[in-house]
Amino acid sequence: MDIIKNLLVVGAGASYAECLELGLCEDQCLPTIKNFISKLWKTGYPINSENLILFLAANNFIKDYPELIEKKDPYEILSMLELADSTNVEKLFSFLWERDQKYPTVMANGLTMFESVLHHGIIRPLCEFILFNILDNKEIIDKHDFIEILHNIPFPKLSLASKMGNFLKANDFVMSLNYDTLFEISLDQINKKFNYVGFGACSSDKINIIKPHGSINFFINKKENKYWYSPTLFNTVLPSHNDSNYSSIMAPRLNKQFNQHHLSEIIINSIPFKYPVHLIFWGIGFTESDCDLNLLYKKWVKGSRKISFINPDAEVAYKFKRDIGGNVFQYKSVDDFLENNGEKIII
Repeated sequence: MDIIKNLLVVGAGASYAECLELGLCEDQCLPTIKNFISKLWKTGYPINSENLILFLAANNFIKDYPELIEKKDPYEILSMLELADSTNVEKLFSFLWERDQKYPTVMANGLTMFESVLHHGIIRPLCEFILFNILDNKEIIDKHDFIEILHNIPFPKLSLASKMGNFLKANDFVMSLNYDTLFEISLDQINKKFNYVGFGACSSDKINIIKPHGSINFFINKKENKYWYSPTLFNTVLPSHNDSNYSSIMAPRLNKQFNQHHLSEIIINSIPFKYPVHLIFWGIGFTESDCDLNLLYKKWVKGSRKISFINPDAEVAYKFKRDIGGNVFQYKSVDDFLENNGEKIII
């Protein structure tokens, strides 16, 4: 398969827009890189004091922000730095990953330090955030009673993703950079069949979804050297003590490469096409960690006739045009894209 018609790349901005469409306030919308720590770590802090102090010292934060000495709450410290745009979760995870590579530490629960951060810093708080804000189930969160309620849980109608899902046809591809499964849930809501790339052969009669950074419903069993996905799209329940969804996650960090994560490498190597005719970006912000993706984009742009950006911020499209190239169009919203697709170019 050399050419496909449409490839939709979905980023955190798409999930954020979906939350706004549901009528949620800013604090209830899913996070982006800029506010990941502030939104997800309010109820639990995944990093110990030693690593926090080392991170602050390595970045001269104590010298630059002497008021940090008076703060004892790690969440308060990192939230302040994130708000000041002095750090973000990518920089923090980069530091922790490099430290884990140099000084691997196995904790009492059998996890490495970095695995523990993936579980307690991404998977669990993300699922709790969705449960509390999108599904409005605070009572269940307080009880931590996940097992009975996470299967077949009713989601509200995800209208924006459903519109994009209806735009796509069989044998189109979606590359979701999100850990959440909102886009897949929306496909279920409109009865569109889909297949995960890397988990068996791609399908010409379904939408094929590429998730190279992992997903809350992807699992790895290191003991048996197996990987699989749960058809239950919103799930924190592990089928056995050897299966983990945090192991599927490629953490948001600087200069990451797909070949540094086994499942990510399998997924990327399973992409069957050379380029799409129409390359569509929805809610993509091009963060500092995009070096692994930019190589893909540069390859795909060579054969694409059109690159569409669905993003109210035209600066992102201009940046892509400058750094990657291509015939770039920009649309302010999903409705703008669907109503004017192919009719206007402003880049």
